[in-house]
Amino acid sequence: MARAVSSSHLSRGDASYCSCFRVFRSCLPANWRALVGIAGLVAEEILRDGTDDAGVIADALHQRIWDGEASASDLTMMGITDIESYDLRDELVEGATRILRDQWEAVRQEAEYLIEFATE
Repeated sequence: MARAVSSSHLSRGDASYCSCFRVFRSCLPANWRALVGIAGLVAEEILRDGTDDAGVIADALHQRIWDGEASASDLTMMGITDIESYDLRDELVEGATRILRDQWEAVRQEAEYLIEFATE
């Protein structure tokens, strides 16, 4: 279970939090920012079409990016600065798809919680 961290822990540099963050950060893949940026778009495509096919998902993402449906923050995280000229690697889409599918139950529960919280 994740440990809740208050802002006071962050401001005073709580040693246990900092060491935990260093360990967590060292476990992240080099392209973690891009994975975070693309995760929501991939999840939406999985939910929309029910597919695990990274090629199909990548094609849909290209169209959504071109149509302006991706947020500026997602594009920034993915390293896309120009929607007319960018490289969305299939490996990135495959990685995000695999991670989401491996953790799908937790993703589904988090989505349900966020939807419920947003409607309160």
